[in-house]
Amino acid sequence: MNNGIATIDRDIEKISGDTQRSLKSLFGVRLKRAESPYVTEWVPDADVAESPDSITLHVALPGVKKDAVVTEVKENTLLISGTRETGDDEKLNIIRQGIPAGRFFRAFRIGVQIKPSGVRAVLRDGILQITLPKYSAARANKILIE
Repeated sequence: MNNGIATIDRDIEKISGDTQRSLKSLFGVRLKRAESPYVTEWVPDADVAESPDSITLHVALPGVKKDAVVTEVKENTLLISGTRETGDDEKLNIIRQGIPAGRFFRAFRIGVQIKPSGVRAVLRDGILQITLPKYSAARANKILIE
């Protein structure tokens, strides 16, 4: 009977996680994360800024190593995924883990055409900065009225 309860609990957590990711992706809304041993993927927080020449994202990836992050641009979507490993130090008796661990994923729809070959990413101090240069045709051009 315990297996049935565990299965229901996992199903509820999956639905909750799917809802969380959908709200975050569509509206930038994040629900408070429920504490559960079944949640295996997390969504990193991010700031997005736009200038006339580019779009810049700052994605919070605390404790994530550079080689554990994958970034790619597909059509008009930036995809960021990877893994934050938990400490394997058995001497630590973690009572509560507040920094997310395990797999993460985040997707951003880009509303303008970008130059995929010019995309730059730097991970420093737990922040992944991604700069997406716009095609010159996507930049606003002022029109001189005669």
